[in-house]
Amino acid sequence: MRKILRSRIFLAMAGVLLLLLGVFSGNAAAAADKTILPVPERHVLVIHLNAAEHPYQDLFNSGLRKALEQDDRYRYDFSYEYLEINKIPHDAVFLQKTVDLFAYKLQHANWTPDIIVASGGVSDLLLRYKKELFGNLPIVACAPAKAGKSSVPIDQFTKNYLLPGNDSFAANYQLILDLLPQTKNIYVVLGNSYEEQILLRLAQEDAVNFEDKVTFVYTNRRSNADMLSTLRNAPPDSAVLYSRWTTDIEGESFVSASSLPFLTSSIRLPVFGTQQQYIGNGIVGGYLHDISLLGEDAGNMVIDLLDGVAPTIYTDIERYHRYVFDQKVLDEWKISASRLPAGSIILYGEKSFLQEHWQLVLIVAAIITL
Repeated sequence: MRKILRSRIFLAMAGVLLLLLGVFSGNAAAAADKTILPVPERHVLVIHLNAAEHPYQDLFNSGLRKALEQDDRYRYDFSYEYLEINKIPHDAVFLQKTVDLFAYKLQHANWTPDIIVASGGVSDLLLRYKKELFGNLPIVACAPAKAGKSSVPIDQFTKNYLLPGNDSFAANYQLILDLLPQTKNIYVVLGNSYEEQILLRLAQEDAVNFEDKVTFVYTNRRSNADMLSTLRNAPPDSAVLYSRWTTDIEGESFVSASSLPFLTSSIRLPVFGTQQQYIGNGIVGGYLHDISLLGEDAGNMVIDLLDGVAPTIYTDIERYHRYVFDQKVLDEWKISASRLPAGSIILYGEKSFLQEHWQLVLIVAAIITL
């Protein structure tokens, strides 16, 4: 009787195994019948104005990639072209040779772009070379903005553009006075490049409404050594707003973000900034222009263009600004987080014991409850 029972159990188990084997084999066969289609590639050529070491271009690239990584229909392949115009600015011969080299690369490369993305400063320089370089390739471009409109005839270059905006000087002047009301002098750090001269005019225009409260000092007519000396010898009731430092009056070139750590460690004044890439380099914070958000919008426009959809034209320049602060520097200058504008982002704060060791706390709590 026991042998019969064992036999029946064995047969039942064997039947189940055979059934499972059949299901597995069927699934395997079905999977084998399915043709695995390769994910189509889309080639994106990203053009930047300056040399590769400028961090804001990395921020733009990261935002662009972040947006395109959400689109799993394609595998996006990127190529980056850095024109390095900042190394020899205002030189027509260098610009023409740069364009000639660029054209040669496009003609002879074994990689053909499906779409072009041009970051800030590129569109106005390459406006006259669009047809020669890109033919009818679709282009997403960042246009220089003034009063909420493109300051160049961007529609001759592309119909698909973003207005990235500029440093927000007025918002940062007000921020400094709100957080440090004893401030009597604001030193605005700007160099003497063409871009910085444009920003200087904006900084001076925005300063008009504050000149009854503070004295403004601009560093654009100084060498690097003189700029540092000026800040070191500034009165104690002063603050610094760091916008750009790319070319001093002697023509020496700098990378703004790379110059900041030395500057902030060399002076005893609170330093505010205008760009996201400055945070973590010794600045208190500020109403910062975050170019990674611009890159994300450019990526969304790329997806629309590849879908044959008319993309959104982003002209709200305030969408790229956020109040961001460094907790350690706030503490250094005894600025309470409660005084910051609503919605401010605070980075680099000290973590509490629970934040630092939450996994250990959960394990201990679980053991106690056993």
